[in-house]
Formats: sequence, structure tokens, C-alpha cells
Amino acid sequence: MKKAKDQKQIWRKYVNHQLKSKYKNLYSQLNCLIYLRAKNFRLLQKWRLKQERKLWVKSKVKSNLKIMSRGDVINFMQTYQRITQNMFKNMPKYASIILNLNSNHQIKSAVYKNK
Repeated sequence: MKKAKDQKQIWRKYVNHQLKSKYKNLYSQLNCLIYLRAKNFRLLQKWRLKQERKLWVKSKVKSNLKIMSRGDVINFMQTYQRITQNMFKNMPKYASIILNLNSNHQIKSAVYKNK
């Protein structure tokens, strides 16, 4: 994504700035952090695509829908892929509770850490 749509790294710099300022302040106010951990990014994409399909099926009036196509979903998620991949790597260090999810969104296991 960054090579095609963020060659000047404007989005990346903006996100990094927000994480170092506003989000850092927000996280410092938390006394507990629960991390819902999926197996990988591809599974998150699968879940997001499933959400769009369910929305399309449930909707009665299909003409005014703002449902994303598969390509739209993938493109949207690529915007946040770097942050998400970083969370897979680093969030377990900071989370008080890690809920490992299986491919059906169910809790497979839980890890409770003393802080």
C-alpha cells in the first residue's frame, strides 16, 4: 500500500505522530488493556469480508447500500495493515489480558498477566 498510495509517507508520518502523542496519552490513562488476538492478518480480512456479505444479505433496499466490494475491503484494510502487524508483534507485551481467538471468533485461550 505504501509504495502505491503513500510514496511520500504522509499517511505513515501522520499515524506515527498520532501514536506518539494522542494515543500515548490515552494509553497512559488505562489501568487494564484487553487484547483480542486473532491468528493473523489474513483471518482479520476474512472476518471483515464476512461482515460485508452479512450486511448485504440483511439489507432490504440494496440500491443505496455503502457495502464494500472485496477489493474495497482489502484496500481499506491495507491502510491499517502496518499498525495491525505491529500490534500482533508488540501488544502482548502491554496487554493485561490476552484473549486468543479461533477462526470462529471464539475465545480459544486466555492469558492473564500481573502488572
